[in-house]
Amino acid sequence: MEEMLNLMDGLTAFFFIWAAVLIFFMKAGFAMLEIGQIRVKNAGTQLTMKFLDLAAVILMYYFIGYSIAYALPHIGIAPEEDYAHFMKMLMFAVAAVTIMSGALAERVKIVPYMIAAMIIGGFGYPVVEHLAWGGGFLANIGFHDFAGSAVVHAFGGIIGFTAAYIIGARIGKYRNGTSVPIA
Repeated sequence: MEEMLNLMDGLTAFFFIWAAVLIFFMKAGFAMLEIGQIRVKNAGTQLTMKFLDLAAVILMYYFIGYSIAYALPHIGIAPEEDYAHFMKMLMFAVAAVTIMSGALAERVKIVPYMIAAMIIGGFGYPVVEHLAWGGGFLANIGFHDFAGSAVVHAFGGIIGFTAAYIIGARIGKYRNGTSVPIA
């Protein structure tokens, strides 16, 4: 029986790590999508923001976010006993911030974007994750989220839409109140 439990633990860890790898490569897909929708002169900036937000979210989620998401008794380094789960959830946090960056393409400078990425990756997303997966309100009323469709994608989309609405249209999108296509 113990061998079966060890096998199940190993398979679960493998699944979590494999999911984390696949979610990580979503970031590359989002990057290619975004640079295909913006002007060539801004492609380098967009890719730079992608790499920097990855680093920022990894640090913030590792030291703060995971503890918030799972209501751990301490704020600090993620627990050593469940790194496979941690890696999967970390990549979900990265994906939520990446979704936001697509909405802000050509609208924001790197430093304010990095501040937003750190706040969202370390505090905003972990609160939503806690509500749905960490034993919070939604988890207690029977909420189920398949593959992060609400927790990750809806949250990232709402944050991105809200930020884009507040910031406004891209420079050069409108002339005299008329929409101008951006080549």
